[in-house]
Amino acid sequence: MREMLRRFLSSQGWKVTTARDGLSALQVLEQRCFDAVLADSGLPGPPGVRVLEHARVVCPSSTLVLFSGWLTQEARERAQAIGAACLTKGSTDSLALLLTILDGP
Repeated sequence: MREMLRRFLSSQGWKVTTARDGLSALQVLEQRCFDAVLADSGLPGPPGVRVLEHARVVCPSSTLVLFSGWLTQEARERAQAIGAACLTKGSTDSLALLLTILDGP
C-alpha cells in the first residue's frame, strides 16, 4: 500500500516521503513538517491514528488522512477529533477522494 500510494502521489506531482512503521513516521515528523500526512491505521508500532495525532501537534496545518481496511469506532473518533479524513483501503473511489482531500501538490 505504501509503495502504491508513493507512486500514485508522485505521478500527481507530489514530493513523497515514506516511513515503514509508526515509530519511523514519528521520527520523520520530528525532523520536518509536510503539507499532508497519510497513515495506515494498522501500522506496526504506534498505530496510524497516533501518528496523525502527533502530526497535528507538530505540523498543525497539515492535511491528515487515515487509511484503513477496517477502522474501529475509537480510531475513527480520534481521527475525526483532530480533523483527519478517513478512507477505506481498496475502495475504488479512495484515490479520487484522496486527490480531492489533498487538493493538489
